[in-house]
Amino acid sequence: MIGDKIDTRQEYLDLSDSIVKQCNVDFFKSHGVKSIAIGGESGCGKSTLSIALQKTLEAYNIKSVVLHQDDYFFLPPKTNHKKRLSDITNVGTLEVDLAQIERHIEIIKSRSSKSLKKPLIYYDLDIIKQEILDLDQANVVIIDGTYTMLLQNVDIKLFMSKDFVETKEYRKARKRDSMSPFNEKVLLIEHNIIAKQKAYAHFIIDKNLTITASQII
Repeated sequence: MIGDKIDTRQEYLDLSDSIVKQCNVDFFKSHGVKSIAIGGESGCGKSTLSIALQKTLEAYNIKSVVLHQDDYFFLPPKTNHKKRLSDITNVGTLEVDLAQIERHIEIIKSRSSKSLKKPLIYYDLDIIKQEILDLDQANVVIIDGTYTMLLQNVDIKLFMSKDFVETKEYRKARKRDSMSPFNEKVLLIEHNIIAKQKAYAHFIIDKNLTITASQII
């Protein structure tokens, strides 16, 4: 998403290195494109971890591409917010084109194309355009977003367990979303959906960026 600033901090690089080593570096270099999904609530660090993972894999000479779920909303953010205001029951998985993400993962994993045309949201302009991702020699696709634990064609699922109450100060600092009572209601609805998805994760990461549980596949 254009307009969303992502700063990669050292603690995320340390975490991503630990994840890559636990999965085994050779796993990512072996035959076939691997997929990693990063799920969790708003502001928990999903996008930061996805970029850290990309940098860590690059250090091991493994090329990856990143898909951000935020680019796959059916409506741009401000328009989507207005729809939520008209009816808060619109909040949820049906706001996101998860089927398109699945199709794009399949294109990348099948190596059927050297490029991918995907949506790209311009936050400030409240519009959806497109961008072309270079897939040549990509060995890993990383997907981050609130509902990515629901994706089917994924090899490794990472769940960041920090909830919307614990991310409040960070969300204030990034100044992307209003801290209104309505938005807190939205986050509570999302929390009730996302918390259940922890059961699908291979790795669970706590608020201190520590891996508290892992199930290596």
